[in-house]
Amino acid sequence: MKAVIKDLTPPLLYKLARNLLRKSSYPSGHVGTRNLKILHKRYQVTHDDYHADLFFNDIHSKYGINSLRGVAVDGLSEEENTAWYTSNRFIFEGMLRDLSFPFDSANVLEIGYGVGSYTEVCRKLGVPKYLGVDISDHHIEKLQAKFPSYKFLKADVGTMDVLETGGNDDKFDLIFMIDVSQHMVNDKKLEYCLRENVIKKLKPGGIFIVTDELENKKYSFSEKSRSLEFYSRILELDVLQVPIPFHWKYIFSYTAAPQSGGVHTQSPQQPSAPAHPTTQV
Repeated sequence: MKAVIKDLTPPLLYKLARNLLRKSSYPSGHVGTRNLKILHKRYQVTHDDYHADLFFNDIHSKYGINSLRGVAVDGLSEEENTAWYTSNRFIFEGMLRDLSFPFDSANVLEIGYGVGSYTEVCRKLGVPKYLGVDISDHHIEKLQAKFPSYKFLKADVGTMDVLETGGNDDKFDLIFMIDVSQHMVNDKKLEYCLRENVIKKLKPGGIFIVTDELENKKYSFSEKSRSLEFYSRILELDVLQVPIPFHWKYIFSYTAAPQSGGVHTQSPQQPSAPAHPTTQV
């Protein structure tokens, strides 16, 4: 990789802020003991899962399509979330540009389109064919009107095959899920997603980009981090770009084997923590 990607705020500060802000990032606002019991009942929380489509429908209904607070951090202002997303999009675009990704001929799948922030990035970069999949369909009509040449679909990628539920009929040059996998707290559902909707849907030489805190820890009923080894074990793909700081998460990528005769694996090391805000890739 030639580029030096800079995340201007020290990641450890983001991690401290994360722990404070996470407490207010629920549909009902700040969560006390009583509110938490109400939330557990409404979203049918068990030890390893919850009613994710209802949870995110509530969040999108609360904030609407023009706010980032429903997909970023409720505890931050709109301006702060906008700055955060601008930085994240810069890093995402930089990763793809460093790979000389063929935007103008690509078929792209986004898992978890939210309010369409990265859909806008794909349009800006000239991507001609895009499928966005989300567990919530709250914004689907508005996004379809805003991006008429793109396709949007409601699907639970942890239990459903996106191509069998009305998606594109061919495989993808790029699949990405930004700020999504941590909300799939059930390991079996995330494994299904990675096997059925990533590995089997990538073209030979295709790219998969994902974010995670890589702490292998459950933070709440709706957020859980995994290790880098978890992703590498399930995906069995080549590591393309090692994890780099993405605010309090990391962003990293894999690639499918360029030929269809199987995949080649690597054994990447798990990063302990971002050591500094500037990482060379």
